[in-house]
Amino acid sequence: MKPLLKSVLLIIAFGCITAKFADAQLKTKLTLGGSYYSGNVDKSDIISTGNTAWNDSLYEFSAFYKIAYGTTNGEEINREFSGGVKFDYKPQSTLSPFLMLKAYNNIYKGYDLRLSVLAGVKYAFYSGANGSYSISGAFIYDRESYTPNTETGIKNPDMNLLRLSIRPKFSQKIGKSMTLEHTTFFMYKVYSSPEEVVPVPKPENYNNDWIIESSTTLSNKISKKMSLQLSYDINYTGKPPSSNIKNTDKVFVVSLVIDI
Repeated sequence: MKPLLKSVLLIIAFGCITAKFADAQLKTKLTLGGSYYSGNVDKSDIISTGNTAWNDSLYEFSAFYKIAYGTTNGEEINREFSGGVKFDYKPQSTLSPFLMLKAYNNIYKGYDLRLSVLAGVKYAFYSGANGSYSISGAFIYDRESYTPNTETGIKNPDMNLLRLSIRPKFSQKIGKSMTLEHTTFFMYKVYSSPEEVVPVPKPENYNNDWIIESSTTLSNKISKKMSLQLSYDINYTGKPPSSNIKNTDKVFVVSLVIDI
């Protein structure tokens, strides 16, 4: 191919990419507030979350984080971090495939580190100006490293796990300034190493192999860029990392949301 023709094609390609990027929108949301936990840690602490998404009609790329920290009498009683990135293809379509990478750490819940890779698809029942309703399914590959049992000092070996996930989600405006949102993840283990394969979920295992993460949020606009948000989360782990870890954690959060 002649150099001149190459240059013309590169200019055309760059122009198309630039035009595409110009149509994309960048949205960022940050929250800062206080929370009260009950479960493995019974206390109040500071919590912050953030999400930034860059999207157009063809794709959406987003990054997110969550940090929780608390102390009592100068002693740390909670330290949690989670974060990741996500890619959605055709996010406005009825069917939208996605990929996600997540990391999680909280030694008070028994995790030195949990790395997760998700691949799945979302089905949107409805999406409009006043709300959206969807469900998604995904395969999750987890690599988990655990903290020692605080009572025995014994540390479980690192695990590789494969889970199936179902996630219903809805968002509904209430009046002019209020929005109700709910999301629940149901995750079931189908394989773990060095344990054996569990080919089909059995009724007697329902209380043993599930992870359920549920969040309900009510937010109210107080200005164009700021909202007051109340949320209540319930996290259930059927098989905690060690025997001294409780199955259920509950947290109530009051936070200020800033749209950038």
